[in-house]
Amino acid sequence: MKEEKTKSKKTSKLKKHDKRVKKWVGWLCLAPLLSIAAFFITEIAKISCLMMLLLSQTPKECPISPQLVKSIDACLSKPFHYIAQGSTSQVFSSQDESIVIKIPLKKKSTSKYSGYFPFIGPLSSYRKRLKEKLKFAKACVNTYALVRDESAILYYHFSGKSRIKGMVKLGNKEFDLSQEDYFIQKKAIVAEDYLKNLINSNQLDQACASISDLLNFAISFCQQGILMVDLQFTSNFGFIDGLPVRIDIEHICIQESWKKNYKPHLLEQLKDFERWLKDNAPMSVFLHFEREMKKRELKL
Repeated sequence: MKEEKTKSKKTSKLKKHDKRVKKWVGWLCLAPLLSIAAFFITEIAKISCLMMLLLSQTPKECPISPQLVKSIDACLSKPFHYIAQGSTSQVFSSQDESIVIKIPLKKKSTSKYSGYFPFIGPLSSYRKRLKEKLKFAKACVNTYALVRDESAILYYHFSGKSRIKGMVKLGNKEFDLSQEDYFIQKKAIVAEDYLKNLINSNQLDQACASISDLLNFAISFCQQGILMVDLQFTSNFGFIDGLPVRIDIEHICIQESWKKNYKPHLLEQLKDFERWLKDNAPMSVFLHFEREMKKRELKL
C-alpha cells in the first residue's frame, strides 16, 4: 500500500511538472508571435502618425503667380537634361539653362526582420519612405516661406493639387509633374565653378568680393535661426547674377537657439572651404579670406 501511495504521489508530481513544462513551452512558442504583433502594431502607429503630420503640417498647394506658371511652362515644354546627383536628389536642367528640377532620391530601405518575416519588410520600407517625404516637404515649405529669394526656389510639389501639370522629359524618362515629388529652382553656378572661373580669368578682386559675400550670406542665415546642417560652401551654395544663393534646401531647418550658438558648427564647416582655397586660389585670395574671418571673429 505504501509503495502504491508513493508511486501515485510521484505520478501526480510528474503530471504537475509536465503541465508546467507545457505551459512554459507554450509561452515560449507564443513569444515570437507576440513580438511580431507588437512590431506590426508599432509600424502601423508610426505610419499613421507620419501621414497625419504630412497632412497637418504641410500646405496642399504651393502658392505661385500665374505669370510664373507661364514662364515655367515655357521651359517645361522642352526636354531637360541630367546634370548631377547629390546625396538627396537628382538634378535636371532646362534647355535654356534658366531653371532646374530636383527630384528626391528614392532610397531602398529594408528591415532586419524582412528575411524572416517577408510581410514586415514592405511595411517598414513604406514607413521610411513616408519619413523621407515628410522631411522633404518640410524643407520645401520652410525654404519657400522663409528664404525664397535666397534659395532661388520657384515651386514645389509633393502632394495635393498641382498648379503645374503635364509630362516633362527628364533625360530619357517621362516625368508626371502632377503626381511626383519635386521642386524647381532658378539655375545657379555652383560656388566652386564660379570662384574657379573668376580665378582662372584673373578676376581676383571679384573673387575676393564673392568670398566676402558668401561668408556674409551664410552668417545671415545662421543669425536668423536657419540651421544648415551641411554647409559645404563649394557645392551647396551657388551664384546667380553675381549674388550668392543656397542651392541645397534639403538640409535646411529652423532652430531658435541657432541664432546665438552657430559659430562652432560654422567654423567646423569652414575648414573644408579653407582647404579648398589653399589648394585652388592664389595667395592674395586666400589672405583675403583669412582677413575676412578675423574681421568676423571666426578663428579656425
